[in-house]
Amino acid sequence: MVVVKKLGVALALLALMEPAAAGVKFADEALWRLYERWLAHFNEVVDCDNNGHGCKGGNRNSALDYIAKKGISSEADYPYTATNGTCQASSKPRVDLNFQGYQTVPPYDEFELLTAVGYGPVAVAISVGDNNLDFRYYEEGDGVYNGRCTRDTRHAVLLVGYTADSYIIKNS
Repeated sequence: MVVVKKLGVALALLALMEPAAAGVKFADEALWRLYERWLAHFNEVVDCDNNGHGCKGGNRNSALDYIAKKGISSEADYPYTATNGTCQASSKPRVDLNFQGYQTVPPYDEFELLTAVGYGPVAVAISVGDNNLDFRYYEEGDGVYNGRCTRDTRHAVLLVGYTADSYIIKNS
């Protein structure tokens, strides 16, 4: 876990796409809760979601829309390859997620964000400086991340809790 000090309200749910340099991380934080609970993996979304941009960044909303509409296969049935491949979803069994969709939190609305995290982890994007360089070499054991506060929120993480002065996030 990573603790991010509250620097204004620099978190925004479902922000714009991940930068291409992040590769397949396009929707991993948005899908992490689904993955942990049901062992579904997202390589199917990389291959099959035509609106998600695959390994070139992607879009969390599009990934979640895909899963809500079409379901998803287990990691055992649709293994992770870290590449854009041909969609094979039609030939794979579906995992019963009972996932109907998702809701968004208005950007920069801290009250709504903290209310949402009370129900469970929330996919968010954080500001990590120019081209994500501030966070690139951050190590899990470092403890508290005190990055610059900007509205350029391009790094996807999972908000799992908070304290009076910090957000607690999971970064893959």
